[in-house]
Amino acid sequence: MALCYFLLMVFFSLLSSGADARVITLQNKCNNTIWPAFQVGSGLYNAHGEIDGGFELRPGESVNVTAEDYAFIWGRNGCSFNQSGHGTCITGDCGGVLRCGEASQSLIPILPVTYAMMYLHEFVPDFYAVSVHNGFNLPISILPYGSPAAECKTSSCFTNLNQICPNELQVRSNGSIVACMSPCLAFNKPEFCCARGRLHIPEYPDNDDCKPTNYSVAFEAGCPTASTTAALELSKASVCWRANYLISFC
Repeated sequence: MALCYFLLMVFFSLLSSGADARVITLQNKCNNTIWPAFQVGSGLYNAHGEIDGGFELRPGESVNVTAEDYAFIWGRNGCSFNQSGHGTCITGDCGGVLRCGEASQSLIPILPVTYAMMYLHEFVPDFYAVSVHNGFNLPISILPYGSPAAECKTSSCFTNLNQICPNELQVRSNGSIVACMSPCLAFNKPEFCCARGRLHIPEYPDNDDCKPTNYSVAFEAGCPTASTTAALELSKASVCWRANYLISFC
């Protein structure tokens, strides 16, 4: 299973090389300021120059960036940074810096976080999905737009899983639930980590017989179009040809 996954990703990477840059519009529909963060296969840019891994986005604001090859995008909240861009976030923190590309762990955030995952291609359709495999902190949706995207589907986790998060998975700050851990992250047991992830998830042997648990069933019920297993779950992935994308938080 691991070999098949690796070969599939290599195949996608070869097809992606040289793909045209796509516009990704990030929109904050939350009531509070958030700090989007990025991991990309090539540059993310806007009209003012390179955006290196993260920035502040106030309620109602939108920012256009571009990406090539692939992008992992997540939201941070409860952040406080000084003028040099150093500080902390309650969720999604990446080494205590505003621009996550400066973090020593290569942009990987402290889990749990909700991810938007996108593999952008030139000769085959794009693959994209919202993932709650590594837990949940903020609702996210991916909506293709532009004329090629008229019939492409949205991938989303609009449900606030923090509101239905079991006590044993809750992450709290100042008495409020700010994130919901994945059961693998919370319990570190093979029955919850059989479909192992690629981001701070313990190494367990692959297991094709990964049975649903009460936790995975609850996550899927709350966010049926989101991926709940490792990396890009192809059965949950949406596809679109050479589109631009609107990623909304909340």
